[in-house]
Amino acid sequence: MDESIRVLHVDDEPGFAEMAATFLEREQDRFTVDAVTSAGEALDRIDAAAFDCVVSDYDMPEMDGLELLDAVRERYPELPFVLFTGKGSEEIASEAISHGVTDYLQKETGTDQYTVLANRVENAVTQFRAEQAVEETQERFTKLVEHSTDIVSVIAPDGTYEYVAPSVKRVLGYEASELQGTNALDLVHSEDRELAVTKLSEVAASPESERTADLRVQQANGEYCILEVKARNLLDVSAVEGIVLNIRDITERVELEERLRRNVDWLRRLYEASSNPELDFATRLERILELGTERLGLPNGTVTKIGPDGDTLTIVATATEQEGVVAGTELEMSGTFCERTIDRGEPLVVTDAATEEWVEDRTNGRADHASYVGAPVIVAGETYGTIWFADTDPSTDLRTDDARTTVNLLAQWTGYELTRQRRADELEAMKTRLDVALEASNAYMWVWDIESGAVTREGSVERVLRMGPDDVGDFADYKERIHPDYRDTVEQAYEEALDEAQSYRIQYPIRCGDGEYLWIEDQGDVQTVDGSPDHIVGTIMDISEYKARESELEHQNERLEDFVSIVSHDLRNPIQVALGYASEIEGNETAARKIDDSLQRMMEIIDDMLTMARQGQRVEETEQVRLTTAAKASWGHVETDGATLELETDRTVRAAPSRLHHLLENLFRNSVEHGRPETNGDASDGERVTVRVGELPGGFFVEDDGPGISEADRKEVFDPGFSTSDGGTGFGLNIVRDIAEAHGWDVTVTEGRRGGARFEFRTVVE
Repeated sequence: MDESIRVLHVDDEPGFAEMAATFLEREQDRFTVDAVTSAGEALDRIDAAAFDCVVSDYDMPEMDGLELLDAVRERYPELPFVLFTGKGSEEIASEAISHGVTDYLQKETGTDQYTVLANRVENAVTQFRAEQAVEETQERFTKLVEHSTDIVSVIAPDGTYEYVAPSVKRVLGYEASELQGTNALDLVHSEDRELAVTKLSEVAASPESERTADLRVQQANGEYCILEVKARNLLDVSAVEGIVLNIRDITERVELEERLRRNVDWLRRLYEASSNPELDFATRLERILELGTERLGLPNGTVTKIGPDGDTLTIVATATEQEGVVAGTELEMSGTFCERTIDRGEPLVVTDAATEEWVEDRTNGRADHASYVGAPVIVAGETYGTIWFADTDPSTDLRTDDARTTVNLLAQWTGYELTRQRRADELEAMKTRLDVALEASNAYMWVWDIESGAVTREGSVERVLRMGPDDVGDFADYKERIHPDYRDTVEQAYEEALDEAQSYRIQYPIRCGDGEYLWIEDQGDVQTVDGSPDHIVGTIMDISEYKARESELEHQNERLEDFVSIVSHDLRNPIQVALGYASEIEGNETAARKIDDSLQRMMEIIDDMLTMARQGQRVEETEQVRLTTAAKASWGHVETDGATLELETDRTVRAAPSRLHHLLENLFRNSVEHGRPETNGDASDGERVTVRVGELPGGFFVEDDGPGISEADRKEVFDPGFSTSDGGTGFGLNIVRDIAEAHGWDVTVTEGRRGGARFEFRTVVE
């Protein structure tokens, strides 16, 4: 659909102006004509609204048509202006043309003149709009070319610039005028010039052909950038008559592609080095460090481990140019970049230590390296040490983000490998210990698959059950070998373990390959999958010797009880009789006293032997006993000879009360008897002993402030019959040790805080 045309008609005759407007609109449906009767009114209308053409009379009061034309041209230089006048002469026509009138038409009689006028107006507007469109297109093209990231240029077949877009300034740094008339090949890198000449020759030889090449081109600052040059032959196009070059700077793209290529290649080599099964861990770690130094451009790469004291670092592996830096070297951690890396718990990148404010404070004025990239190495959830790369010179080209990513990747791999290596070593050691234990203990392991019934065994099944591998079938066959009296018990233990998905431990006799029954201990643990029992892992151990020993001990205990009864009854009675008759000896008080002392000595030995016989038995039933309560009660049963008891504990211990009392009584009696030398049979106030009872981590102690026990005697003090005094039986401390061991306690003797004897009891369960 044709665009509408708005016309302003100016004529000082109102009637004519209206008539002309009417006829013009009739001639063209797309005309809209506004009529005014003065030049001043016309200028106001032009300023207030947009018109496509002005049609004006010449002879008008105040301002004629040519003066109105000049006024319009000042405001709107390109607006079409048609002079439509009744006063015609060559002079006026010439003057109108010199003033820049678009067209000139003399008024005539009749209506045909409006057809001519309408055609003149339409042509003027059409031409104006076409010119305006061309100008807008040219302006838009110019702007696009000037602001484009590409360079558009036209060269002759020999490479001479015939046109260069202004955007060359932004890309290469040259003004377009500097390159006009020069040869484009002069700026091409010498190594790329042959390629450029070849491509240009190919394009020039074939109309409408196109060639593309990536060329290094020198910029105004002397550096080279990489340009993608597309050349198209438009020599036969009259508007161009040259080879059009479309040039784009692809330096960043090429560098990115090259960096990506290097990244892929480096990652490939990293994978090959880290996963090569033919290399041991030390070799793989060394190659990882070499790849890190290559990647980061830093010559020194090292893995360190934190020392036991937390203040040192030991070099585990290194790839370095520095002399004296080898695996096993110990370094101080304080004031190093590694210390800061560990404290931060994340990668640290230093491109130039001189620019880092924290370096001087952190390193006490010293910096081992000017550039550094490091990360913590985590092994089994704990900080193991660091992996780092460094140089004595700054590394301003180091890409910070790339460096962090690289060192973090290498730290994760190192931590993973060290964790895996540690676990592999632990598993290998565990397996070795297990194999040795199984071989030495006459035991074997087995795994029973519940669904299939298959049983897998490891260990000396042949030696334990005295049968060949083929003699042990599936689990059903195995249960047939269980002694009939125990079969139901074993079945019940298995069923309860499966129902509760728990472990079990049972003892029973089983028929071996030679037909004899062997006592074994069978213990296992039910393993589940998705909450359902899947298999049982267990061990079978030969406990025949243990059972035989148990039976022997029971027999010995029975004999011991008989012995105790004999000593208690058959020996005590005669001694009591002898004691009674000794008192009736007359005339020889010395002999009577010696007989009495000997008999009393025999009674003490018998009491101690009876105590030893009973206290050596394992404690089966215990209860919570407050140590202070037991000590006070025991103190009351000892002849203390004025000694003092000090209690420094609120500890509660699990023990058999009667045996604990006996232990404390013997210790108190030992302190009173050996604590101070006697003077005329009595201890003076200054020589009375003080006994203290206090607590230890996991136990308690009893000590006195007497002369103590010499270091040479401490090894024998618990032996039966050992005593440092002539009147002692030598069984008191032996009984103390037996009672402690019966409870599962550890007892040692050492020097007290005041130089006396100190007895310490540990592994006491509260």
